[in-house]
Amino acid sequence: MSKLLTLFKKYLHDYNAALVALLKICLLPHPVPFNFTKDSKILKSNLSKKICAFKLSFDIINFSLHFSIFLKWFWDMGFGPSFGIDNRIKTQVPVWKLIMMVYFSTCYAVFILITIQAGIVASEAAQLINFCIGAKFTKKIDAMVFLLADSIFSGCFLTPIGYIVLSVVYPCMPPLLTSLTQESCRGTGKQVHIGILGKILVGMMEGYTWTIIWSMTSVIIFMLLIHPGRVQITVLDKIKGKIEAGFLTSISEYRQLQIVSTLQNEIFKSPAMPVYLGGSITAEVASIYALIRSSHELPAPVFGLFCTVATTFSIFIQVGLKVVAYPNLRSNKLRDTWKSQMNKWLKMYLRSIKPLKLSMGDGTFFDQLTSLKIWQFAIQQLITLMLI
Repeated sequence: MSKLLTLFKKYLHDYNAALVALLKICLLPHPVPFNFTKDSKILKSNLSKKICAFKLSFDIINFSLHFSIFLKWFWDMGFGPSFGIDNRIKTQVPVWKLIMMVYFSTCYAVFILITIQAGIVASEAAQLINFCIGAKFTKKIDAMVFLLADSIFSGCFLTPIGYIVLSVVYPCMPPLLTSLTQESCRGTGKQVHIGILGKILVGMMEGYTWTIIWSMTSVIIFMLLIHPGRVQITVLDKIKGKIEAGFLTSISEYRQLQIVSTLQNEIFKSPAMPVYLGGSITAEVASIYALIRSSHELPAPVFGLFCTVATTFSIFIQVGLKVVAYPNLRSNKLRDTWKSQMNKWLKMYLRSIKPLKLSMGDGTFFDQLTSLKIWQFAIQQLITLMLI
């Protein structure tokens, strides 16, 4: 017991140790093609290993299979080229179920692209996380660590159990494959006839699929987007403080931040960033729309799901994307200090540096208004849906 308390205190007071421990748990199901080396000191791409390449290929095939089954469901329900309101009435699909189908099919399409992109930039992603882990934080753990812990606990532990229970109790609930492939689940059906063992196997398959999705999302949002942004902000503040104290050579550390920015832009180059942002907006709009339009008829698990999705992506858009934009603002402020510097060398150096920018994939960059614009766009799409 005393060892557990000591370990807990260590993680409570050491930001980096807590982050590394959580990352190791997150990487247990191998959602991305890189992992810690045997000495657990650095991350390294393991795509050269056949088992890793097979695992990556299996995940792509798995997501593609799910996506194709969802497309077939839409076709069978009458939402093909001749889609119309009469077809929707004829199939008698509840609005909340239709929204769930759109939401989950979008998720699978997005993660097909994300998994392929993960294989392409595995080495760059490992280098980025290694640098950010190496940039020691002296503060205690904060909200980000708790949010990451919550995401990992939900994804790696609650998700597999939840899907097995869901498959047994609500076998006709999306995204379970039984809800799409069984005739008895069409329309408002609630039961399937595949036996308890079949339901458990379906639940295990869906549990694995969504554990990979949750874990991959945690790595992307926290370790590749938000944490590098926080590291850049911290280093920029240190550089500014050292310059004010007279340690002019500390400005050379800015080149390291430019490497971090380059790695981030390589990882999230188009079409990756537009896909991430588009998926986030779709998830946010679909969940809020379902809660407003169909809250009175939503089953408890579905209501809980939409509440979780709406809350998660609201925080990501309004808080997470602001953190991503801060390095650009801080680096611009640091660059502008050249006007007040007396040292000629420092003046020239500050004028020569380029601000840290993370591309959005369409020629624009994250700035202080980006999160507000994305949230405004999401609300506009929600209003449009409500008026249909």
